[in-house]
Amino acid sequence: MIAGKGGEPLTNQAIVVQDGRIRDIKPWGDESVALLGQEAEIIDVKGATFLPGLIDAHVHLTLNADFFSADKKPTDVPPKESDESILLRAVGNAQAALRVGVTTVCDCGAPNHLIFALREAIRGGVIEGPRVIASGNVITTEEGHGSSVGRVIATSSEEVRQAVVEQVEAGADFVKMMVTGGGGKDPGSSQYSLAELQAATAEARRLGKRVAVHCHGTMGIKDAVEAGVTRIEHCSFVKPDVPHFDPEFDSDIAEAIVRKGIYVCPTNTVDYRQMHMLGDSEKVKKLAPRAQLNKIWRELLRHGVKLIAGSDAGCSQVFCDDYALIMELMVGELGMSPLQAILAGTKVTAEALGMEEEIGTLEVGKRADIIAVSGNPLEDITALRQVRLVMLGGKVVCNS
Repeated sequence: MIAGKGGEPLTNQAIVVQDGRIRDIKPWGDESVALLGQEAEIIDVKGATFLPGLIDAHVHLTLNADFFSADKKPTDVPPKESDESILLRAVGNAQAALRVGVTTVCDCGAPNHLIFALREAIRGGVIEGPRVIASGNVITTEEGHGSSVGRVIATSSEEVRQAVVEQVEAGADFVKMMVTGGGGKDPGSSQYSLAELQAATAEARRLGKRVAVHCHGTMGIKDAVEAGVTRIEHCSFVKPDVPHFDPEFDSDIAEAIVRKGIYVCPTNTVDYRQMHMLGDSEKVKKLAPRAQLNKIWRELLRHGVKLIAGSDAGCSQVFCDDYALIMELMVGELGMSPLQAILAGTKVTAEALGMEEEIGTLEVGKRADIIAVSGNPLEDITALRQVRLVMLGGKVVCNS
């Protein structure tokens, strides 16, 4: 059992679950476990490793990952779809995540009326799916990044404040703001000033909400740190006024991120599958430079920045059931140990969401979000692909 608290794994353990929470954790042969007798349902998963339910800190459940790819022309737009079609795809994406052990997803941009409806349907037991934490519409500028998801347009400090209020009143669990350009369009350029970011964080704090910001450009990252956001998504350190990805690490900003306790979600799976699909072609040059970005994120780790695990599922060839790729790349490309990667996808992400009292570790009193995988992911991180059991809030939702 990897409890997710950072200590050594325990062997031959029994996890006692009652009323959706972990009631006890004892050695399998412990007398108190044996005394449960016939009142308990026994699930014996021999040869497996138990972990806390995984958390994907950055998804877009309503998006179609097959559409957004490097072989599309800049003029291509997604086909017109009905709300019903989009919502059904979101349900399928959410359930695909659950099947691979992701018990909580953080949706970082989707139309309010669709993503909040999905969240409530899952909460109410109408449909099965992972716990959904959602921002709903993103806050962006008129021509700003985020046109493919639901958005609120704000172009001044007052409009930003109003947008934050509007989103919280609509039901947002947190606020998502597009601080810089993204994708293939001016990733280094800032869409908001420091004053506008400060307005957003101040209003969100007043309303008891956290702020996650999309940031590729270095100036946008610097302003976001100064404004005191909770999370920085991507954090690519792209130079300003450069119309493509050209990252250059800034150690002063990294140290400020550490001082302020800000979390970074590198979304390090983006473009990986697509890069291999396209092979050695001109189209690969349109993708972000993977080796340079990995160097940036390794430097963040070296400086002590807390990385969290997010896939950006819904973007180009990033799918909700490929969560294990995040862990594999954290280990293989960023140099994290398997345990560090697992903690990034459980305990640390739960802290970033403000949910560390409920999920993220296997501890008495917490929600019984538990998965079992064949083998030992501390020895081979790819074991996370061999999911045998998924329990969400004490209910077995997948048992192979």
